[in-house]
Amino acid sequence: MGRAKRLLSFVVAMVGLAILFSITAGICAAQSPLEFVVPTSGGDPQGITVGPDGNLWFTEADGNKIGKITTSGSTITEYMIPTSGSAPFGIAAGPDGNLWFTEAQGFKIGKITTSGTVTEYTIPTSQSVPNGIVAGPDGNLWFTEYYTGKIGKITTGGTVTEYVVPTSGSGPEGIVVGPDRNLWFAENGAAKIGKITTGGTITEYTIPTSGPEGIAVGPDGNLWFTEYAAGKIGKMTIGGTVTEYIVPTSGSQPSGIAAGPDGNLWFTEHGGNKIGKITTGGTISEYVIPTSTSYPSWIVAGPDGNIWFTEYGGNRIGMCYTYGQAFDHLAMGPSGSDVWTTAIILNNTTDSVSSFMINFLQDSGQPLLLGLGIAVETHQVLQQYEDGHAVFGTVPARNSVTLVLSSSTFLEGWATLGGSGIAGQVVFHRHTSAGADYEATVPLSMGGTEYIVPFDASYFFNGTAQVTSLPYITGMALANLDPSNTAIINCAIRDPNGSSLGSATPITLAPMGHTALQLNAGSGFASVAGNIGSLDCSSNGILFSVLGLRFLGSNDLTSFAAIKLH
Repeated sequence: MGRAKRLLSFVVAMVGLAILFSITAGICAAQSPLEFVVPTSGGDPQGITVGPDGNLWFTEADGNKIGKITTSGSTITEYMIPTSGSAPFGIAAGPDGNLWFTEAQGFKIGKITTSGTVTEYTIPTSQSVPNGIVAGPDGNLWFTEYYTGKIGKITTGGTVTEYVVPTSGSGPEGIVVGPDRNLWFAENGAAKIGKITTGGTITEYTIPTSGPEGIAVGPDGNLWFTEYAAGKIGKMTIGGTVTEYIVPTSGSQPSGIAAGPDGNLWFTEHGGNKIGKITTGGTISEYVIPTSTSYPSWIVAGPDGNIWFTEYGGNRIGMCYTYGQAFDHLAMGPSGSDVWTTAIILNNTTDSVSSFMINFLQDSGQPLLLGLGIAVETHQVLQQYEDGHAVFGTVPARNSVTLVLSSSTFLEGWATLGGSGIAGQVVFHRHTSAGADYEATVPLSMGGTEYIVPFDASYFFNGTAQVTSLPYITGMALANLDPSNTAIINCAIRDPNGSSLGSATPITLAPMGHTALQLNAGSGFASVAGNIGSLDCSSNGILFSVLGLRFLGSNDLTSFAAIKLH
């Protein structure tokens, strides 16, 4: 379609993302996770949780410290634990406004205030090797004792009570409060899931394969757990019915697991060096961690709406954006006699500083390398990866940042945006050799699995009649927001009365793939010609974004925001 095709692919899919660090409705988004190095060399972080102060708190198993990181990732503070070689492991926020943690080799339960004061309480059973810990519904902290096969309870005053798990060698690890207000725990040594009431009564449920490790409650009201040795994710109803899902990567060794704000479960792959996401229907996506042999361990949904995890081997704290948006297309640099620029305007809708990350992509889904050709119309430092395929920074509370993309050579692509509370729009600008300037503004929106997309393939109406010499060129742009799965998109075509005009040829998009097309016979939309109406476009359950477009001639552009149904 020539110039129209270029701008079509230039403005597409402002509709969506998921995602990185990313993405819709949840994608690490379509990007690699961000990583922040722990100051203490060999600190080897393990457990991680959200503190009452809005920061992320983590344990440093070999550094013998408790760490704190802000959601911007810019500040990490560490606090030494009094007992030498205590090997802090699990950590949880307590009902008293403090953080509570287990000391696997100190055989103690620790408490740290948000200002850094540490208090320790000795567990009655020696060599207990405490592991997971969680705040119970009864106002106490509950923890597992891996070596001695017990479940412990500690009051905020420091009184400890222990309960023996019936199965010998149970090796309990992760523990969580279930939807029934009981405590549920993973028995790694016994291939069972255990339940304990706040009164101390224990029930066990056998799972089909190997011993579970991490455990979390899903948005569907079921218990979800990792099977480290088997490379599976398990789901169990509170009645004990188990379903298992195989993680695609061989030797993945799933470890920690947590419910995300996007309605999915997120987990770490200790051996696969990835972060995994599983829908409640069992569809799994995986995201490679930049640092090799990072050995990701525990994982948690942060207060910023993103996913945070520890990297035991990489000595880093990682973060994935789970919410995001997509903007398509980006165009910059000279193209024939025209010069293109793209401005991305980001608005922080929250009352605190919010971080963002933009990942630039080719239509194939591969990284688009921009180098360092980004100007920021604001007084702040913008950080970029060395190859220029991604940029991240912060937006002040209730404020905005504008990024202007330019290049000495012509570049096209699209991008994903991750960040909690970040909204905005994209402005596309074309300067012609004749000195004329044209702009189009397109808003950003979340990705989904079904949309209603308006279209107009009629003619310009001058107030009296349609001008047949001025036909509208109607188009659509789509992006697959899933980095692991192919999206197959089917569109039903309807006229303004809701009557069917048939169906279009299915559109197939590779993982993170993107396309822009004119709605005509050549693209499989023959019945659109000369009509006004809507498209009902749905995918095979894969998150995608879509935008309707209409051109009058080669310059004037109108975007049709799609209506997200699911």
